[in-house]
Formats: sequence, structure tokens, C-alpha cells
Amino acid sequence: MGISKNDKLKIEILKKLSENGHEMSLNSLRAELGGLNYYKVKNNCDFLELLGYIKNEKKGIRSVEYNFISITDKGIDLILEFKK
Repeated sequence: MGISKNDKLKIEILKKLSENGHEMSLNSLRAELGGLNYYKVKNNCDFLELLGYIKNEKKGIRSVEYNFISITDKGIDLILEFKK
């Protein structure tokens, strides 16, 4: 049985965050992934956050709230396992 497209997207999200090395806004992450649908990326990030692989922080900039995503140590460990 193969990996679903959603699971591939979750892995790609973790890879992009680990390569970046610092937090990214949800929109910049979406753009890095090829301009995917905002809600598709957000829902996958919400799932990864539930598992503890990423951290989502809301920050206000000029009275507008943005989502900033960063990878956790647990997420980095998972990506290192995939690279083996």
C-alpha cells in the first residue's frame, strides 16, 4: 500500500520547515509548497501540530493576526528517520 497524497504533503511540510531552519508564515509555507490551497495546508499543519511535530503561533502584525509555523525537535527527529 502506498502513501496518500495528504501524507506526502505532511512529509513535504516537515521537510520545508526543517530546511528553512526558522519559523515561516502559513502563506509563505504554502507558496514554498507550490501555491497549494490555503485550507489544505492549514488542515495538514493542524494535524501535524496535534501530533507534536510542528508548532503554530499566532502573531499580530499591524492588527492582523498571522499563523507562524515552526518545526519541533520531535518533527526534526521524524524527518531524520525518513532520510535514513
